Amino acid sequence: MPSIADYFNGIASRTGFSSTAITSLVGGAPSLPRLQLLAEVVDAVAGSYTQEGVRMWFARARRPLEGKSPKEVLQQPNWQPSDAGPQEVLRMARSLLS
Repeated sequence: MPSIADYFNGIASRTGFSSTAITSLVGGAPSLPRLQLLAEVVDAVAGSYTQEGVRMWFARARRPLEGKSPKEVLQQPNWQPSDAGPQEVLRMARSLLS
């Protein structure tokens, strides 16, 4: 099973995000479930975009997220992977694969 460090390294290599940015994207609490969800989102988005495109995807406000960006949703403290916001971010990322 991959460790937290493995997830950090994988996300950083696919996005160019720093460890500080990754920590921010998991609501400031890098738990394994949050990093797993973020890695799944990154993998889906990175399949369609360059590193710069991935960063832009996270920054752009989205109607399904009530005008927030995926980054804003995931920066909320105490989110859980099963919460509606992170699940919508994941759904939007997966839609890029179809």
